[in-house]
Amino acid sequence: MPSISLLVIDYNLLLEKDITEISKLIEASKELGFFYLKLNDQLNPDPMFTLAEKIFELPLDAKLEYAMDGKNGAYFGYKAVGCMYNDRKGTPDTIEFGTFQRMKFSYKTGPNFPKPFSTRKIP
Repeated sequence: MPSISLLVIDYNLLLEKDITEISKLIEASKELGFFYLKLNDQLNPDPMFTLAEKIFELPLDAKLEYAMDGKNGAYFGYKAVGCMYNDRKGTPDTIEFGTFQRMKFSYKTGPNFPKPFSTRKIP
């Protein structure tokens, strides 16, 4: 099975404006689109998990208002279980997820996100 090694980006070095680490981040973002972020203990991930729990507890119809369409490379929004296929037989997937651009959270005039999105301003 083919695999790709992901770059590890050190959050502390980014904070220190280390040019080598910034270059790695740019390269990973442009070339692969994915990377590991080494955080150590700088950030508390609990608020992120709490927000995710609130979002996934919403009724399906509320989440579907923010469904991703996948057109023109836009894969932001909510993806419901079963709307994609696992194989050529048409077996529906079992994955539910949401991807949202951070900048949309902070604009008061931006899209009308479900309550969990609008109650916490992401820095």
